[in-house]
This record gives sequence, C-alpha cells and structure tokens, in this order.
Amino acid sequence: FSKIGEIPFNGSTSIYYYDQTANIAEFSYQYRVFPVDTCGIRLHAPPYNNGTFANDTSYAETIFLETKSNQDYNQIDYSSIPPYISSSLDREYTNTLIFNEYKEWLGKVSEYRLYRSVDGGYTYNALPLYTWDRINNPEEVLEYIDIVTEFGKDNGRLCYYIHAIEGNSSPYGPVIEGSYSNVSCISQTPVIFIPSTFTPNGDGHNEVFYPISFFVDEQGYSFAIYNRNGTELFTTIDPKKGWDGRYLGELLPNGNYVYHLQYINGIGELVEKIDLVTLIR
Repeated sequence: FSKIGEIPFNGSTSIYYYDQTANIAEFSYQYRVFPVDTCGIRLHAPPYNNGTFANDTSYAETIFLETKSNQDYNQIDYSSIPPYISSSLDREYTNTLIFNEYKEWLGKVSEYRLYRSVDGGYTYNALPLYTWDRINNPEEVLEYIDIVTEFGKDNGRLCYYIHAIEGNSSPYGPVIEGSYSNVSCISQTPVIFIPSTFTPNGDGHNEVFYPISFFVDEQGYSFAIYNRNGTELFTTIDPKKGWDGRYLGELLPNGNYVYHLQYINGIGELVEKIDLVTLIR
C-alpha cells in the first residue's frame, strides 16, 4: 500500500475521496483508510464492536468484472453446470463473466446483481440478468456464462456491470447505494457466410443472393453487385435484403458477377470484402 491522499475532517457523517488515478477497466483496487488524530498520530479503526480486528484498519476492495467471448466448453462437466444453462454450449455464442468479491461491509454482501446492455448502448435491462445469493448460497462461483446467440442480428457488442447489495446486519444499516463494478464491454467476432453461387430459377431454393451475417452492425453496412463492365446492378444498406439476379426488372444471364460488401464491426472497424458470385439458372 502507498499513500494516495488525505481528507481534512469537517465533522460530516460521510467522507468522500475520488481516486482519479484508478484504471477501473483494467484492475481491482484495494484501499486502507486510517484516521489521524489532532496530534498527527495514525489510529486503527476496528469494525464496530469487534475486538478481533483491534489492530486492523478500515479496508475495501473494488469489484473488477472481466468478460471473455466464446470460451472452449467442449470439456465442460454438465453434471455441475449452473442451473441457468439448459442445453449444450457446443454450438452457441457465449460471453463468460468473472468477477471478485467486494470487501468489506459490516453487513457483508447479501447479493450480486448482473445487468446487461445489447448493441453497446447505455440502456441496461431493468431486471438483473442473474443474481448471486450470498446469504443462502455463499459458495456459488462468481462466474456467469451468457448465451448470446439470439443477438446474432445485432452488432455483437454487449456490456455488463455488477451491483453489490449490502446485508442488513450492519448496526448502521446497509449502504443504500450498494457498490458497482466497472462496466465491461466485449464484441463478438462478426461471422459472415457468403455463398459462391445462387440459382434464381423459380424453384423456391437459393433464389436470392445475400451475405448471411451474425453480429454485424447495420450502421455502415452496404452490399452491391456489379457486372464485368463495372455497372452497378444492385445495392442495399439493409443486411436482410439481397439480389434476385435482375437488373431494371430484367433477368440477367448465367455468369460471374462481382459483389462488394462492407460493414462496421462491433469495435468500430470497417471491414470490406470483394469477390465473385456465380449466377446459375
């Protein structure tokens, strides 16, 4: 520990200090607070009515939340899998969240609540995505596997935070605000599958040519088709629309055509792909 600041006491019941040097997106931090009397002597501040900690200081450790995408769960022991996982994870897209215990309230932590936002926005779900009950299940691992396959049509950027709630056993009452972790955001890797051929022949199969995309942002998306002379035959900014093999309402002949795809992935990078597609009737 090293000293980072001091606060003159003005008689108020609440004392605040803001650590402007903390990089909460990268680390958890531990803090010790010492009161100093008017003679300049540093005092120890034991928890309320607990002689066991007579030589200890006021202490705190912040919550640090980490998120990793698509961990390898091939060897997972499904006999011990958490109850919120109802099926195999082999073909799912996942974000795995891990965080440390908050320390140290007199009333201990009663529960941790997990919140999530989709598309990298600031609108989080009103109800917790998951809650760890530290009173009735204090040994539960502080980890959560979030299956995000259903968000494949979004841009793939998801953000999370943890809200810790103090128990009621503190003689001063619980801290109303609770304690919050950092906001941890992660982007799923965009997945694009582009067929090499399509057959707009009226049989109801493979009639329209378009990229099949997961975790691709609509903002910045464009998809265009050109003939060998460079004439633009089709263009769209809607990932759900594709080319039906026509130009100005007329069916085009068999052959190779050039497609140009570009989109912005979940971390703001422009991705571009140019290649050929074969039209076969």
